[in-house]
Amino acid sequence: METMQNRFPLDPVFVNAPIGVAIMDYDGRYLATNPAYSAMYGYTDGELLGLCLTVVFPQAMHERVIDLHHKFLDEGGEFSGEWDVLRRDGHQLHVISHSVRIEQPDGEKLRFVYVTDITERRQLEMELRQNEERMTLVMRGTDDAYFDADLVSGKRNYSRRWWEMLGYEVNAWPLDGSHWQRLAHPDELEKIIATLEEIQGSDADRFEATWRLRHADGSYRTILTRVYVTRDESGKITRLTGANTDMTDRIRIEMEARRYQSIVESSNDAIISKSLDGIVLSWNAGATRMFGYTAAEMIGRPITVLMPSDRIDEEDLILGRIKVGETVEHFETLRISKDGREIDISATISPVRDAQGHIIGASKIARDISFKKVMESRLVLTSAVFANTSEGVAIFDLRGIVVEVNPAFEKITGYRRGEVIGKNVTRLFSEEEVTHIQASMRRSLGKDGHYQGEHWARRKDGQAFAALLTVSTIPVIRDDAYQYVAIFADITTLRRRQEKLEYLAQHDVLTDLPNRSLFADRLQQALNLSKRQSTGVAVVFIDLDGFKSVNDRFGHAAGDTLLQTISGRLKECIRDSDTLARLGGDEFALLMTDIRLKDECLPLLQRLLTACAAPIVIGSNVCVVSASIGVAIKGEQDLTPDTLLMRADQAMYLAKETGKNRFHFHSA
Repeated sequence: METMQNRFPLDPVFVNAPIGVAIMDYDGRYLATNPAYSAMYGYTDGELLGLCLTVVFPQAMHERVIDLHHKFLDEGGEFSGEWDVLRRDGHQLHVISHSVRIEQPDGEKLRFVYVTDITERRQLEMELRQNEERMTLVMRGTDDAYFDADLVSGKRNYSRRWWEMLGYEVNAWPLDGSHWQRLAHPDELEKIIATLEEIQGSDADRFEATWRLRHADGSYRTILTRVYVTRDESGKITRLTGANTDMTDRIRIEMEARRYQSIVESSNDAIISKSLDGIVLSWNAGATRMFGYTAAEMIGRPITVLMPSDRIDEEDLILGRIKVGETVEHFETLRISKDGREIDISATISPVRDAQGHIIGASKIARDISFKKVMESRLVLTSAVFANTSEGVAIFDLRGIVVEVNPAFEKITGYRRGEVIGKNVTRLFSEEEVTHIQASMRRSLGKDGHYQGEHWARRKDGQAFAALLTVSTIPVIRDDAYQYVAIFADITTLRRRQEKLEYLAQHDVLTDLPNRSLFADRLQQALNLSKRQSTGVAVVFIDLDGFKSVNDRFGHAAGDTLLQTISGRLKECIRDSDTLARLGGDEFALLMTDIRLKDECLPLLQRLLTACAAPIVIGSNVCVVSASIGVAIKGEQDLTPDTLLMRADQAMYLAKETGKNRFHFHSA
């Protein structure tokens, strides 16, 4: 099993991750697992290697699980879901899993799976629903048992409910005053006698007390007694009337409610309730920890406070499903915290009903899955980078024996994977070069844990090439040993890539226009020049009207084509000295120099509006959008780039609010 584990090593971040990670072959056998995965199912680290994945599923599911496993590896696509699985000790778990298919160079298909145990969350959800139902019972009122004692005649009347409350048949025994000794809990008898004496010696006309009375089944019920006193002209008590209320269930419910509230307040998940119009009604401590807002800041405000502007529509969709009685389960989306951070969450939203079963609101349990999302992205990225990077990658052990290589290694060196696995990595270098590398590596790895240097290497055909070599130390999945990962590339290729990266860092990939970073740099240069030469600078902010509907109707590919077409038209409208940039989404910005007056901009602004409003044919579809344009001109005043761009942005919003397909100048 050690060989299998070494052949399919996991990235160190997954070895130490709290979520379970595993690699399986086509037959469903485990090739690698991290400690969290093994522990989740009750196995020691590495104990699952070589076993079939059905070992964690009930017998009845084995055939279906294997069929789904094969279908995923054969067809690909997305493979995620929730499963009821078994620990080694037979206890049932509820997990959520996500899988990624990785195809090896030799055609072998492997499945990367990462699993999260959500058993506790499911149990909490069930408990919350049960407690919500119990809480509604408190609101239904109590069924009181009434009594009337005429002290003059000695006649006592107790309602049928009084007998039923304590589990006795009506008039099971005489009510002559001695029934207190029959019913009272031994610890309550003196209290009852003292209360009766207090009533006799007081001029009060109302008393209330709580005590325990014995039920026919031998248990004791907690009873609230409310007594109303009738007196004659001399003040002597002649009649006692009142009602008994069985508080036993209410006390139990209140205790459960407190337990429910304790669970809510101690939960790390955000537990929120809201009305059917999306107003927050309750907000627990977990919500405060997650989103940064206190309960006082959120209760009474719309839940959309947490939503990014481009996801506001989600609330209408969620409430629409809640209103028809549906539960939205494990809805993964994005929310914004008080400090502006984006948080990936998984939310379950359920209807809240009143005692009559009418839906009156919604309860929401949200879990922060940002770490899980990072781990998922990291797994996909790590696998994709290893398989698709143009740099050669080789993993080797302390003896210099190659453990794994990527396709780029084969392409660069000319050696096939099978020709180097198990061989010494030094075969790529001359003896003199090997001596130099080993000495340099030993010093750098011991000091910093990594090494970088330029060396001459040999391809399989004997051709020499210059390589930029980077070697890093990584821990292996098991034991306390270490391995090394070497990354190398032709220096010429590396330099070309660096130039390309520098270009991409300053240009928009879709439109090839300068991006926000390059625009800001040129704007700063223009302002500096304007200050020295006393010239004017204008910033034009362009936002497309109706772009979202094009995306929604015709798809993102059509939206991309539209943006490329619009950017081409805009470039045709401007001067060579102007800078047109795409700031993101459907937002563009134009920098114009040597501009002092509004009138100088008018012809260009009209051309920009015309260019944006002209129909665009994409395939068989005709797309029509327009533009809202804001303009800010810097004259003699001293403005920062951010201020000038912000003014143009504000002017754009005024143009959009006053009808769209127009331009507006900032008035300052």
